Amino acid sequence: MGMKYLVNMHTYQPSPTIIAFAKAGYLPVAISQDGQIHWNIDLPDILREQAGKWSWNDPWNPFILGALYNFERSNGLPVRPGRYGWKKLPEKVKQLIQSNQYVDDPNPWTWVLVKRGYSSETATLYRSVSSDNGLSMKPVFTTPANTGVFNGTPLGTWPVYLRYKVTSMRGSMVVPVSENEASEYKLDHQNGASWKSLGVFFKGNVMVHKIYYDDHGIKWVSYFHRGDALHYFPRKTYGWPQSAGCVEMPEKASKKMWHDINYGTLVSIVP
Repeated sequence: MGMKYLVNMHTYQPSPTIIAFAKAGYLPVAISQDGQIHWNIDLPDILREQAGKWSWNDPWNPFILGALYNFERSNGLPVRPGRYGWKKLPEKVKQLIQSNQYVDDPNPWTWVLVKRGYSSETATLYRSVSSDNGLSMKPVFTTPANTGVFNGTPLGTWPVYLRYKVTSMRGSMVVPVSENEASEYKLDHQNGASWKSLGVFFKGNVMVHKIYYDDHGIKWVSYFHRGDALHYFPRKTYGWPQSAGCVEMPEKASKKMWHDINYGTLVSIVP
C-alpha cells in the first residue's frame, strides 16, 4: 500500500501548488525526486479506478481542486471555484504558499461514492483512518439515495465547493407525463397541434414535460457540481432516480453526511 501506488503512469514536474498541498496534508500523496506522484493512502479499488481517470496536469483535476477549496476554507479564505481551475490561484492563496505560512489540513480526507442506477441507489461516505500499516480509506456509512431522473446526475468526480445548513433551491426538471395527460396530448397532436406547442417532448419512447420548482428550507446541502448537491429532501422512499439532478438522502443520513464532510470533499457518481 502507500508509496507503491502511483497516482497514474505519467511522470510530472509537480507545481509548487501540488507540493505545498501534499506537504500540508491537503493531498494524500508523496512526491519522489524524479517527479512521480504516489498515493500515501490505501484506496479501495473502486476509488482508485476513479482517481486513475485524471491527469495531474489537468487544471480541473478534482483532487487538486478539492485540496484548494479545503485549503482556502481551513486558512480563513473565501472558497472561490472560479473559471480557471487550480492553476490560476487566487492571490492570497499564492501568497500563503510562497510565504510557507499556512495551516496544515485539520480534516480527515473524505470521499462520497454515489451509485447511480434504476434501483438500489446509494451514497457511501469514505474517510481516511490511521493504522499500523498507514493511512487507508474506509467506508463510514451507506445510505439509500436518489439521483436525477433520466440520468440527470452526471457520472464523474467533483469536489464540494459550497455548503449550507439550510437554503432554498429553484430550477426546472423533466418528468414523465401521466398516462391520462399523454392520451390527451396525443389526441391534440392528431388534431394538428405540434408537440412543441403542447409543451411536451420525448426521452426515448417516454413523453415528458418540464416542471419548475421553488423549494425552501432544504437542509444539509453540499454543492459539488454546478447546481447538483448532496442534501436532504423528504420522500416516501429512497434508492431510485427522483431528483432534478441532486443526490437526495433521508434526513438523518443527510445530517450525518453534512457534518462528516468538508469543503473539498470528493463526490464520485458511478454507474
